[in-house]
Amino acid sequence: MFVDVCRTALAESELEYNSEHVSTAIYVRLPVTQRPACLHGLTSHKPLYGVIWTTTPWTIPANQAVAFNENIVYV
Repeated sequence: MFVDVCRTALAESELEYNSEHVSTAIYVRLPVTQRPACLHGLTSHKPLYGVIWTTTPWTIPANQAVAFNENIVYV
């Protein structure tokens, strides 16, 4: 199956998949070690965590950062 969405080589290879494949998905709680400016107003002294969801759990050991944009609504 091929869906021409982005017209890039990477997108093309990502969109060719076996429709019978079931990915393993996980949620991971990660500690925030450096608070971005938009979170400095939080008064709690408790640890702060970010939560991610991924269907590529084998990449977690190599993760070095979680990126987000305060101007984007995540759903």
